[in-house]
Amino acid sequence: MTACTLSGLGCSLLIWKVKYAKLWVVLTQGEERMKNYIKIARPDHWVKNLFIVPGVAVAFLLVGIPEIPQLIWKLILGFLATCFVASANYVINEWLDAEFDQYHPTKKYRPVVSQNMKF
Repeated sequence: MTACTLSGLGCSLLIWKVKYAKLWVVLTQGEERMKNYIKIARPDHWVKNLFIVPGVAVAFLLVGIPEIPQLIWKLILGFLATCFVASANYVINEWLDAEFDQYHPTKKYRPVVSQNMKF
């Protein structure tokens, strides 16, 4: 007799533990993959996009300032749009250059090259 036939509860707990462990492994691998996809989008470079805000503010001063809440909303949307476009550019560049980056001394450690990431 196996442990499962001796104790129905023990068998259920064992099966639950195995299923939970498999789910944890899948979730952990999914988190790691998602981190790599976020890493190639380079959100740490978004700080550079703050330099557009003064230019937009000056443009609003020259043309005429809309109401403050509307101005803030437009600045935030413009900043986020610029960040997403820049990130899309980084991702496209990573995919297109992956073949050549594998021979570069430092770029070969990027996730697209080192972990053979796919679309």
